[in-house]
Amino acid sequence: MTAHLRPGWAAALCALATAGALAQTQPPRVDFRTALPGVQWDSRAVVRADFNGDGRLDLALLGDQDGAVVLVVGIRQPGQAGLRVQALRFRVDPDAQDGVCRRPVTLRAARPVCTLENGRLDGCDARRSKAGLRLSDETCDAIHLYWNFQTDQMAWWRH
Repeated sequence: MTAHLRPGWAAALCALATAGALAQTQPPRVDFRTALPGVQWDSRAVVRADFNGDGRLDLALLGDQDGAVVLVVGIRQPGQAGLRVQALRFRVDPDAQDGVCRRPVTLRAARPVCTLENGRLDGCDARRSKAGLRLSDETCDAIHLYWNFQTDQMAWWRH
């Protein structure tokens, strides 16, 4: 699911602030409550990093909706106001490849891994991407997310 959000909405859930020299790369304030109603956001689970390698800070945020973990990635677009938002849902199910085993989960920036034992990941370029993400529940294998330059969005893998 991808949505486009415009800055300037009142009651912004995530104020992305940087200091000093990074101020010009600061992403706009975004209200995900309006764009994705029904999600309970975890304001402590926010990662700011440059996922697509364009030199601008992007945003990742965790939430919970109907028993699933929701990961939202907001990417700044050159020449456009606001963020292009991608939402990913992961079930809480220890038997699901596309899920986490339990809560709580943690989200952190991680160095993108583009080559696995069975080959390179489609669209992954660790030289261009500045950061990836790691979603972990400390029980199952972590879910690793990287910027896919072919599809122009986040993709994920796990062992």
